[in-house]
Amino acid sequence: MPQGIAINGKRLDEVRMPLKSWSDGVVSYLSYPKSQLKISLEEGTLRLGVPLALGMELYRSGVLPQDSQANVIVAIGGRRRGQFVVADVRYPQSPYDPVVFTLERVRTSKQRVAGVD
Repeated sequence: MPQGIAINGKRLDEVRMPLKSWSDGVVSYLSYPKSQLKISLEEGTLRLGVPLALGMELYRSGVLPQDSQANVIVAIGGRRRGQFVVADVRYPQSPYDPVVFTLERVRTSKQRVAGVD
């Protein structure tokens, strides 16, 4: 079963994006299940692949900051993995491919002293 990911306490599989109404009085939302979120965490680098619309919404709503120096707290599978900054964004070649965010772990002074990554 795919693991969920949360950024600053916001689970990405729970992000709801309002859709254009197809009829008066109808409210529709788009969201993506965990299976549509691709996560890879290796040696302090997190790669996150998300559908194009979700990637846009993460920036629009401020879940991912536009400031490249701003930290976010990442949790995977309910377990906190630390603070990260958005280091790179790669857009898809087609609308069906994911946007890939590369986040780098922020090393705190406590981690440097303890030698922990």
